[in-house]
Formats: sequence, structure tokens, C-alpha cells
Amino acid sequence: MSREIISKLLPQQLLTAIIEEPNFVQLIQEVSPAILSKLINHIGLEDAGEILELATTEQLRQIFDEDLWKTDQSSSEETFDADRFALWLTIMLEISPEFAITRIMEMDEDLVTLGLTAHIRVLTFNTVALYLGDVEDVKEADMIKKAMVNGQSLVLGEFLVLSTGTKFWHAITMLLAELDYNHHHFLVTLFSRIVSIAEDCIEDSGDLYPVLSGAETLAVDAGAERDERREQQGFVPRVSALQFLQLAVITPIQEIKDPTSQDPITRMHFRTYKAETDTFPHSAHSDGTSSTIGEREKKLQCFQKWLQAEGVLPYPERHQLSSQKQTRRKDSLFVRAIRALFIENREIYDQCRVELQYLANVLIAVNDGAKSKSRPIGAVQKVITVCSEGIEASLSKENVEDDCQIKQAEKLIVSLGAIRLFQIGWHYRHNVNEIKISN
Repeated sequence: MSREIISKLLPQQLLTAIIEEPNFVQLIQEVSPAILSKLINHIGLEDAGEILELATTEQLRQIFDEDLWKTDQSSSEETFDADRFALWLTIMLEISPEFAITRIMEMDEDLVTLGLTAHIRVLTFNTVALYLGDVEDVKEADMIKKAMVNGQSLVLGEFLVLSTGTKFWHAITMLLAELDYNHHHFLVTLFSRIVSIAEDCIEDSGDLYPVLSGAETLAVDAGAERDERREQQGFVPRVSALQFLQLAVITPIQEIKDPTSQDPITRMHFRTYKAETDTFPHSAHSDGTSSTIGEREKKLQCFQKWLQAEGVLPYPERHQLSSQKQTRRKDSLFVRAIRALFIENREIYDQCRVELQYLANVLIAVNDGAKSKSRPIGAVQKVITVCSEGIEASLSKENVEDDCQIKQAEKLIVSLGAIRLFQIGWHYRHNVNEIKISN
């Protein structure tokens, strides 16, 4: 984006300006899913069809993992938002039925089944006949007849589809009809799963319509698959984050300091986590050295800065570790030791940065249920504070020169790592009456 920003554009003006860019397709398909998600939300999902049409499968998969799950304020747990799923479906159908079908078939089967189960009931005609012939209990028969009379039903092959009263009925029936015509086998498989969920619920409750309770297992499975995908990107599930902090409180200090053991939450996270590749891969010279930033990266960086200027993205937040300026006296011993390691032992420094990112994600995940969610910079600052407390709790109390304290702190970081130092600090925060055991 080369033009100078004078005043922030309205969302529709912003969309027009992006579409008019010569590199529009490349910019959309190469920007990170997180940035693309913020751009779509800023413009409004209903108006972002031109952008959605260009998004890659992987971009949409990550956006769905973020956008379709909302925090339940009453329980602080993340739940699937079926209406949001149906809205996405509606927008994709407006782009074209072919586009919507392609994207639906690329989604996880559990997610699609979960999304549709909230809006429709699917019955085989054998099941319908049983209900219509039941003279003792006519409740279910009346529900079926009413749905059919009111145009809230659809017959597809051997299946009867009933609306649950959803406002997205038209969009859903359009999708189902297109699937039946072009991908009948896929639709039959999908309907068979929905029928199975409904029948399990009917057997348990004797009622046709409380199917959502029968979909609880499906919701758990879809949520688990989503958590696994997000963990591979570095996110920490809220349940895991809570368990990690609780373990830090109840685990004895000497066990935390034991380098031969590691808490199961951290061990599982780093077993699952896969570091993402750089968004902008560098080209290489014939001698194998990295070249200067390419034109592609410059354009993407320029695009991101333009979105920041337009208020779509926040400006980068700086924290205590990002600056290598001269150490200030107010900086903690932990921060000064990390800076020293940046010069003296870059491998340990890089490992520490990865651990600090994990710890920040733990605190962000724990606070997801709060009305005011943690900002990344706030989480990083709290992590650094707790790690600093872990350093202070572990250092000897002898009066030594400042440089010697920094060296001692460096040794602790090398031997224990940021995660164990955080656990030590967190432990003492919640066991204030416990006598601190120094090295």
C-alpha cells in the first residue's frame, strides 16, 4: 500500500481500496490467518465475500478454529457457536454454491456435523413411520406434521430433514440440495452421522427434539481436534493452562527444580507443538547465505503497516526483552540475565524466548473467560515478573556484587529454564507462608 493515509477509511472503503490493489490476490493468500481474521471482522463477515473467496484452505481452517468458538461467560468454557457457523455458510453460498460445497467438504467432518445438528433434524422414513403410527404418544407425530405443513422440511432420498426453527433454514436447505445433486455419497455419510446422534438421544430420553444433548460427545470431539490443531501453532487450551498453574502450586519446590522431571502439561504441549515456518521465507544466494528482504516480503510488511494505520491491527507491542539497550537499574535480575545471555549464549536465549511465549499463552488462556481478556503485552510482563520472583527465591542471600548476581541468575536460567523459574515464582506466590529454600 503506497498511498499516504490521511484519515481512516470506513470498512467498505477499506475493502474497495484493498480490492483495487494490483497484488490483491497475493496479499490475501499470503497474509497470516490471524491478520486475515482481523481484517474480515473489521470489514464485517457479511461484506467480506471478495476476500473469503480468495482465502486458502489452511487460512480458513485456522480462522474457523478461532471464530467459531466463543467463551461462555457463565462457565468460562469455550463452546461452539452454531449460529456463527451458519452465517459463514450463508456468506459462502452467496459467493457461489460451488465455493460453499468445496469449503464444507474440506472442513473436519465432526465440525460440519456439529454445525448442522444444531439447525436440523434428520430422520429416516422408517423412523418417521414409527412416530406417525404411534397412537399412544402423538407429540412427535404432531411436530413432524407441523414442520411439513409450514415448509420447514425437506425430503432428500430416504431422509426427511426438519428445521429446528433456525433462521438459516433457507441457506442450509440450499447447501443440502446442492450436495445431494453433486456429492450424494458425501451427503448420505453426513446424514447417517446426524441420524445416529438423534437416535441415540431418542433412546435415552424418549423425545425427538433434545438432540443437542446427544451431540455433546461430538462437541467434545470437535473441540479436542481444534485444541490439537491450535496447540501445534503454540496455543494452550484453557483446561491445560489451569492444570499447569495448579501443579505449580501443589508441587514441592525441590521437585520443580529437579532437571530430570517435567510437569506433564508442559511435556505434552511441546510434544504437540510444531514451530510454524516464517511467514516470509528468505531467498538464498548460490553460496547459501540469506539475501536481503525480497519484494514479496516488503509488500506484505507494507500491507500490514497500512492495516495498522487503518486501525485493523494493533501496533506491535514492545516488552522488556525486545530491547537490547543499555540495562536500566529498574530492570529485574531476570531481565538483565536474559539480555546477557543474548550476547553470551544465543541458544539458551532462543530457548528461553520459546518458553516465555508458552508461559504467556498459559496466562492468556486462563484469562479467556474474563470480561477483559489479557493483552499479549500484559501476559508477557506478568510472566517476566513471576520468573523474576522465581530467580529471587532461588538465589543465595549473600551480599554480592551486582555483576555476580547477574552471573548467578544466568546459571539458574541455564540449569532450570524459564518454565521452572516461573513455576517456582508461582508456587511461592500461592504459598506465602512457606519458607523459601535457596540454592
